[in-house]
Amino acid sequence: MKNIFTFVIFCLSLVSSFGQAKRQLIIKDKESGILLDDVRIEFKDKKSGIIIESHSDMSGLVSAVLITNQKYSVTTEKVGYDPVMFEFTPKNDEITQDVKIRKTAPGVMIRLENVVYEYDKSNLSRSGKNQLDTLYRFLKENKKFLIELNSHTDARGSVEYNLNLSKNRSLSCNYYLRSKGLKFNRMVLNNYGESKLINHCTDNIECPEDLHQVNRRTEFVLLFPKN
Repeated sequence: MKNIFTFVIFCLSLVSSFGQAKRQLIIKDKESGILLDDVRIEFKDKKSGIIIESHSDMSGLVSAVLITNQKYSVTTEKVGYDPVMFEFTPKNDEITQDVKIRKTAPGVMIRLENVVYEYDKSNLSRSGKNQLDTLYRFLKENKKFLIELNSHTDARGSVEYNLNLSKNRSLSCNYYLRSKGLKFNRMVLNNYGESKLINHCTDNIECPEDLHQVNRRTEFVLLFPKN
């Protein structure tokens, strides 16, 4: 009887130690900010392997009750979108977190995040350099391939100015890759200015800064050898 009592106390202490936390995710299209429904979300307990599956509702909301102080991996899945995976450890407080997922691009592309820029800037950030480092490693191991660097701006500023700004962004990526050792003739530079926005943030439209920023980008397109 004493052993059973001790075991019950132990279980209660575990519940007290870990407890439960409510985690809410709001799933959005990364480029447009639109709330996405029917996104499959998988919460996997890294310790036990137990999986909790849920789907986002019409307002993009997903809720899950999870064990506090346990590490979880979260995976998103929706047809037409790239999967996203991240890890977190829930605490006692209730947390709502935005999760932005990106549409899968047509054609063959290297699945890297776009290099994005500060407003009216063409210099590379630390994260931008990290993306280019990954690209360089791939191209170093696959010497027959070429890469297209397609650079863009947001809609603010004149058409002429933005075309030149996108050119400077392409050159920033070009110079950085060349400094790593990539030959100039393995890169194709295309500069589009504000002509290929990927959301509704056109001239005279009020948009938050994070939606403007996804337009300020350099995209990578892998070119297969012809032979």
